[in-house]
Amino acid sequence: MSMSKWFKHLQGFGVKTIPWHGIKPDGSCTCSIRGCVNVGDHPLSGFSLGMFDEGKWPYASIAIDACEGVAVLEVTKDGRDGWSELKERHGIKKTWVAKGSNGSWLVFFKRPTDLLSVRPWGNGMSIRRDPILAPPSLLPDGKRLQWIVAPWECKLGSIPGSLLVIVTNQARQPMGDQSATQEYIKFVYWAQEGKHDSAKGRMDCVLKKTINFNKDNCPSISEGDLYNLVEETIQGILDSNLPPVPQQAIEAASLFGGEIADHLTYREAGK
Repeated sequence: MSMSKWFKHLQGFGVKTIPWHGIKPDGSCTCSIRGCVNVGDHPLSGFSLGMFDEGKWPYASIAIDACEGVAVLEVTKDGRDGWSELKERHGIKKTWVAKGSNGSWLVFFKRPTDLLSVRPWGNGMSIRRDPILAPPSLLPDGKRLQWIVAPWECKLGSIPGSLLVIVTNQARQPMGDQSATQEYIKFVYWAQEGKHDSAKGRMDCVLKKTINFNKDNCPSISEGDLYNLVEETIQGILDSNLPPVPQQAIEAASLFGGEIADHLTYREAGK
């Protein structure tokens, strides 16, 4: 497949491709700058896709914008053991992986709405902010970059929520902005009393309802902070050692189609 077809083929998977300088047959960079320090690995300006077909840049390469629609985690050789542990701990599913120009692995995810921190992933792992040289671009040693897991082999994976909480660095909002959400969490938590067989089922229900509630907030709380807020609020309720809602109250609420809405405030006031 020609490089122009690769350029358009990768775009079909929802990534933004960028024209990149390549390697000439004599091993020099297509920029023709003597002593180029980034041979075949820097942007090609003044380029149009038609130039590929016209033969004006026969040795040009392709890069992928690491900040447009995707998040790219670079895993160096030192980070491979950490990456294996991270996959197992958080249940990371199959996603695209390419070989990097420096021998690293480039792991692609769907870009989340929250801002990702560059380096809380572990030793030898970091999020790329700059464009990355993409397969099948040519390297100075004459080899071409390759996909380990190509876009046509699987869907682009997502960062699991348990990991997203750790690696997002959006600043926490002041408590004043979170107070309404906290009160809603408490309301939903008590409204679910007696309706679930397990604490996890109750927690999942509260989280789902709170996510929907948060969508209407302006500004909304980041996904990572929202998970934390739900867990902290519910843990605060559990730590307060309040007695459970009387079974008679639950049955009465169910009988009349109502919910336990403000029982928490009632009991806190009576302590």
